[in-house]
Amino acid sequence: MVSTNTLANTDSQQYARPMINQAVQLSWELSDPNQLAGIQDVVATAMEKLSYYPRDQYAVQMGLQETVFNAFEHGNSMCPTKKVYVTATICDNKCWFQIEDEGAGFTVENVPDPTLPENLMRIDGRGIYMMKAFLDSVEYQSPGNIVTISKKRTIEH
Repeated sequence: MVSTNTLANTDSQQYARPMINQAVQLSWELSDPNQLAGIQDVVATAMEKLSYYPRDQYAVQMGLQETVFNAFEHGNSMCPTKKVYVTATICDNKCWFQIEDEGAGFTVENVPDPTLPENLMRIDGRGIYMMKAFLDSVEYQSPGNIVTISKKRTIEH
């Protein structure tokens, strides 16, 4: 079923964005952080076809990049034999990503808050802070080597 809503863009012009009731499900096994670029291209194409606004696409790309890089760097300690697994579900109103590394995990509550005065010069926690700023949810599963991120599609009137 396809319905159409007329929404204003940044140039104050009117245009139609179809709302398609469908989902795209994808999964990847990564052995190198450089493989993320290909995933980002596929995700951007799927989000565009489902009429996500560019700012939502950007937010997802930033969150996905931080999450996957954290999995390689902190979870897998850049060990070339360890993998990062990414699954994606992209629907017309929300997208979810689960990122799993082969590391021992961590306790997110132990990561320093980068906005506190005593942590302003530290780099720890900035990636998680950015993920939470760009995305609607960032949830870690025990023991901390699986994270699920999500972003709702912006609906403007």
